Amino acid sequence: MSLGQLICENVCIAKKRPRLKSGQVILIQVDSIVIRSAKPFLATPGATVHGHYGEILYEGQTLVTFIYEKSRSGDITQGLPKVEQVLEVRSIDSISMNLEKRVEVWNECITRILGIPWGFLIGAELTIVQSRISLVNKIQKVYRSQGVHIHNRHIEIIVRQITSKVLVSEDGMSNVFSPGELIGLLRAERMGRALEEAICYRAVLLGITRASLNTQSFISEASFQETARVLAKAALRGRIDWLKGARYFVTPQKLI
Repeated sequence: MSLGQLICENVCIAKKRPRLKSGQVILIQVDSIVIRSAKPFLATPGATVHGHYGEILYEGQTLVTFIYEKSRSGDITQGLPKVEQVLEVRSIDSISMNLEKRVEVWNECITRILGIPWGFLIGAELTIVQSRISLVNKIQKVYRSQGVHIHNRHIEIIVRQITSKVLVSEDGMSNVFSPGELIGLLRAERMGRALEEAICYRAVLLGITRASLNTQSFISEASFQETARVLAKAALRGRIDWLKGARYFVTPQKLI
């Protein structure tokens, strides 16, 4: 130890205990050391230090100016096409590949622990949840790259809507739904618990436009787009709209 040496906090200078504060050695004696307490301010290479050695700096003065580089993107409109591709399910290859790997690991581990059929059931639930999380993260990545911060709950509402449908497969023995029919996930789960025969289905990503055109309300579908086609299809099927929700108080304006 030498005169003028700087000592950081929590550095052992004695055998009993480390020093709790930082400072500079100003006096060395046979049985003692005098240290002037000081607080260090660290700077990165290339930073500009305001002031010189021994100069007194008063409160409020700038001590150090840090210089760093940060990539800056353009307007948020540059990122909107990427968000549209995700929400319209036009570029989901990376998400699908990641989910396939995770599903294999989940099904293997969960089935080994819980057995059949609980392992497959819980693995399917985790697959749907993880797909929604991956979509939210992918959309947030685009917005944050443009410097826009949006709370997750706003995106989660949209993601929940585009992942709320399942496609009935031909493997099931139930006659309730036709193969290839799109039904709600919650409805499929309720019907599966109520019926003795199993309903086989797989989760699908619809996209905003297709999800808006596949709802329980044909008035909601007609108010979005393709009004003539939606109303003609609803008339041929004899669909009934029970007008549930607040939007139906403002949707009907005049006779079509």
